[in-house]
Amino acid sequence: GCSSRTIRTDNLSVLMVRDERPIGRITPSVTIIVALVVGLLSWVWTMPRSWNEVYYLMPEAPEAFEAKYFSNYLEALAFAGVKAKQAKKLEDVSPGSLLLLPRLTSPFTTATGDPFTKRLGELARKRRWTVVIGGEHTNLGEVADRVEAITGKPMLRRDLTVPTGNTDNSGPLHISDLRAWPHEAILNRGASVRVSSLADKVLLAGDGWWAEPDIGEWLWVGNYVSESVDRAGRLTLAVSSDKEGARWVVIGDNSPLFNNQIISDPRPTIRLLQSATLWPAFLRDVFIATLVLVICIPFSGQYWSSWLPFFIVGSVTALGVYGSMMSNEASQAWRDSYIGESGFNERNFNVTLAKNPELVKGRRLIRLKAPVSGEVHLPEGDSTIFMVVGGIATVGGVKLSHCRRMGALSTTDGPYLMDAQACRMSGPARALIGTPKSAAAISIRHAKGETLIILDVAFLAQNAPAANGKWLLEQVKRE
Repeated sequence: GCSSRTIRTDNLSVLMVRDERPIGRITPSVTIIVALVVGLLSWVWTMPRSWNEVYYLMPEAPEAFEAKYFSNYLEALAFAGVKAKQAKKLEDVSPGSLLLLPRLTSPFTTATGDPFTKRLGELARKRRWTVVIGGEHTNLGEVADRVEAITGKPMLRRDLTVPTGNTDNSGPLHISDLRAWPHEAILNRGASVRVSSLADKVLLAGDGWWAEPDIGEWLWVGNYVSESVDRAGRLTLAVSSDKEGARWVVIGDNSPLFNNQIISDPRPTIRLLQSATLWPAFLRDVFIATLVLVICIPFSGQYWSSWLPFFIVGSVTALGVYGSMMSNEASQAWRDSYIGESGFNERNFNVTLAKNPELVKGRRLIRLKAPVSGEVHLPEGDSTIFMVVGGIATVGGVKLSHCRRMGALSTTDGPYLMDAQACRMSGPARALIGTPKSAAAISIRHAKGETLIILDVAFLAQNAPAANGKWLLEQVKRE
């Protein structure tokens, strides 16, 4: 980078050294800067924005088959740690809010032409709402038509997306975020989403997916076999598009927005709501642009020293903003009950809790996957713990010993045991199922509250009788 020249003065040679480093070594090349500007230009029209409150709105069709997946929806969102309100009418939604429309396979009203959708679009643009819409495949229930009527453009395709291997979960996806997408998310057979503008942001995309076309037969739901006529490759699964003040976030499959899937694992729903702000995508692009500039700037000399403070301050600020905005993860209630089961696993409690939200109202519901032994400390307040004992355990001063597996069997106390254990108990406790010499469920009162111990890790499973949930609810209210 440096060159020298020799100047003769009075027959003396003086070595003169000067800095002639190429200008490209000092500052980033014009080509790179232009590329970065072009890449970030779309953010001028789609700036990130947060919302004041979260609302959700449901159609008036309680008799529809899919209605069961959206019952007790407020409680399901609260269980996940999402603070939301139910909007009885559009005017309830305040300006600058997020409106969640998880179910569009039924009309909002029975009025001719469903004028509700047109009014929804008008208010969304006027009040600058962020509207998150859950789609479905092959225009099921006219969902694609309804999305177009609301947003003013055909964002949802009329096809059927299938993940690699035709699995129930999404697998790894490209997400507009610095963090990876939870690959076990239940997002699969929906529709692909159309990108209609350079300013639109792709929030989710899947490699190796294919999309089967709609053949116009409402009974047809695809053969789930990849063929040469199918669209394949990287399919767009969620898109954000701004139009006249409104932000439309369309997700091709609404499975992550089901009540039982939110209870099973709310992380996909939380990530989608966070992505709707566009802050994760924006900060990711800024991070990449900064990284490119850092690579292009020399790492020594006065030029790097002059740029260094700006990069340090900018990086710390960006990471601080990102961390504070992305800190709203799943709730303690979900972490108490999550033991790694899929939302379709028959042993999962998600369906029972979606039907009986009172089971977690005002008390913790804790599931322990591994057998416990030794001293077990009880949590603060009222709780219900599902576990099995390995050897001998002391729970809240109550000793559980001489345990034996009982499997599945009916009881004279009412509920049906699914995969139970019975233990001898000694201490200040009351047997709820069985006797002190062989108890499958006990109640312990302690200084911190009251705890029910159920020695059956599948007691509220999806295939458990509904009577089990009712029996437990009676015990909770009684205690």
